[in-house]
Amino acid sequence: MTRWSILALPAALAAQVTLGGSHTGFVFDELRHEIRPVIGEPGAAYLGAAVVLPFRPEQVWIRNGGAAAIAIAKNEEGAAEAWRIGGLKSGALETVRLASAESAWVSTDGNLALLASEGHVRLVSGSIVGDPVPRDSLPGPLGAVAFQPEPECAILATANEEHTAIVHLCAGAPAEPRVERYLEPTVPTAMTRAFGVLWIADRASSRLLRVGESVDTAAEGLDDAAGIQAVSRSELAIAHRGGIAVVDTANGSAASIDLPLTPDRLEYLAPGRILVCNRLREDPVLVIDLEQNRETFFIPLPGGTR
Repeated sequence: MTRWSILALPAALAAQVTLGGSHTGFVFDELRHEIRPVIGEPGAAYLGAAVVLPFRPEQVWIRNGGAAAIAIAKNEEGAAEAWRIGGLKSGALETVRLASAESAWVSTDGNLALLASEGHVRLVSGSIVGDPVPRDSLPGPLGAVAFQPEPECAILATANEEHTAIVHLCAGAPAEPRVERYLEPTVPTAMTRAFGVLWIADRASSRLLRVGESVDTAAEGLDDAAGIQAVSRSELAIAHRGGIAVVDTANGSAASIDLPLTPDRLEYLAPGRILVCNRLREDPVLVIDLEQNRETFFIPLPGGTR
């Protein structure tokens, strides 16, 4: 028995949700430092055998149902390095060492990544690693990152007491960060570019900001937002301390999905459809179907929780 009684939910809760194939996506088991495929349908879904890697991953960001992933692992000297993992979906596994890094942000399609270490950041396009950019050359401490595909750029939100700066770091000039604009001071915790504008979750005001020609409030009451994802032609899902907020950016309406936990990560399990809302620790995987009926279901850890 785990600490969540909701684990005893009847199968009917998720009966209408279909994962759509033997391998739907992949998740990272932080307890066991393993990447595992999700197999089967809700009520009977389980995690398959761990993917065999030439390193022990400490952090993993899986994108596009497993088409691409970025992992952080320690080398023999104990230094943290980033790796690009390809072929999870096809079974033709490829791993490429990228550069030293302690953390990363990765685009939805997995093609772009921003690697961060204590002293610098690097933009990665595919397996091409850009030159290091000193963190002290940025207008302030790094708060959140988003990506745009054309041109290939990472969008950085840096914040200090005076202002929040929106900085572009692009593949065409990977060592030349460019300040695009300054905003009033915020504490950005999550950010994405969707529907032609930039969306920033501001911890200081618990708001979602729409940054286009002007800066507007798109939603309020978002305490400690941990992630933003576009989930339809006009909807955004924001994970925060209160659960999941689904904001329709076309008409400004918002709906809330209560969760039995405080989410600290928000990612697609299957592109455009299933969201994984918590990191694997001592608990099972929590999944929400946002495309169909917004039901929740759990996938248990192999061998039970620890």
